[in-house]
Amino acid sequence: ENERKWMAYSRWSKESGPLVTLSTAPHPMMVVSGRTVIRDLLIGKKSFCCRPRIPMAELMGRQNNVGFTYYGKRLIAMRTLLHSALSLTEVTSTWMELINYQADDLCRDFIVSPERFYGHVEANIQKLIGRFTYGHEPSPEYLQMAAQVSRHTGKAVEAGRWAVNSIPARTFHHIVMWVPAWMPGAGFKRYAIDARKLFTRLLNESVALVKQRIDQNEADTSFVKQSLTNISLYPSCIDESLVISSAGSLFSGMTLLSGTILSFIVLMANHEDFQDRAYAEILSVVGTDRFPNCRDRPSLIFVDALIREVYRFNPIVPVIHRSNYEEEEYEEHFIPKKTWILVNLWSILHDPNVYPSPETFCPERFLNSDKDINPDPRSFVYGFGRRRCPAVDFADTTLFITITRLLMVFKISPEIVDGIAYPPLLEIMEGFTP
Repeated sequence: ENERKWMAYSRWSKESGPLVTLSTAPHPMMVVSGRTVIRDLLIGKKSFCCRPRIPMAELMGRQNNVGFTYYGKRLIAMRTLLHSALSLTEVTSTWMELINYQADDLCRDFIVSPERFYGHVEANIQKLIGRFTYGHEPSPEYLQMAAQVSRHTGKAVEAGRWAVNSIPARTFHHIVMWVPAWMPGAGFKRYAIDARKLFTRLLNESVALVKQRIDQNEADTSFVKQSLTNISLYPSCIDESLVISSAGSLFSGMTLLSGTILSFIVLMANHEDFQDRAYAEILSVVGTDRFPNCRDRPSLIFVDALIREVYRFNPIVPVIHRSNYEEEEYEEHFIPKKTWILVNLWSILHDPNVYPSPETFCPERFLNSDKDINPDPRSFVYGFGRRRCPAVDFADTTLFITITRLLMVFKISPEIVDGIAYPPLLEIMEGFTP
């Protein structure tokens, strides 16, 4: 009864194979597990680069954000805009000072009040993304609005919450979309209108502030500043609405970043031996006069293996949603058009045929050079193919810098009460990836 859905999906796949059909109404739904299926369908076939249609999310205006945009010219344009600011070259040349500053800031917060580590990580990543996106630390009012928008989005996609999400697309666009909010039974419409107004205000006001600071020559480097500058250079490819929507999409990656850092902290409190080994490697490679940087990463072999195992052991996005815009057949399975594809990422990362002894936290598994066994989890956790997260290099670099800082500065230990150690429990915090 309390079984996590991704664990249930994994059990069904073991019984029925890598493709499991869940239902046919109101739309076909299928669970996908296994690297081969992902390679053949989600990476190999362009048709599977769509998102499922969620009418309530559309009513709230989310369809213009990268995570909800259906595959087409607009999505390609937004992803191109994001890639231009988030490539590995840009990360190492433009954003390293920001990433280092935020990692140092987190260490300072931990020194002052280590018992508040959870809140410190959340606030730190919020500041990082705010500074990257808009060039300044987000105000308390902005963070309150962003949190409310996040709650609205979560409710929009919550299974079974809204009857409108079960309505066929044709009926939705021809009838429900035009239902007046004042009509009896249209409470969902009133809720969506209020949520859409807040979302629009959040995005527009943030970009307007950057434009104002640009005019006053007071704007720090940011994604929005760079993108607005590029409008004048590439007017046929970029417009302001693309910049606004792309910027608003960046906060969707917050859960993955903060969740992975929190997973690392909890896992180190439960595995102090691995923590000690990683610290010793950093001392032998870097010394004590400075912190590790990206150039040190190829030499920090065990530290890199440790980070990979954190990704694998506790994936922050255990299930990824996709859809297909064309009918497909795969190994005698007919996949109707617009099927909801639930990619069970947790199952792949805990497959004993791919990762031996998957329930054991074991960084050494990634010291093996055999890529067919224990493949790099980063090839899964950031999504696949044409919908792979465009911020993968920025996120992974941030995690490396932050984790190596924490390893050098702190000894992470379980809480001791009356002489008894109480390691924190590890829980999956289900997130979202574009």
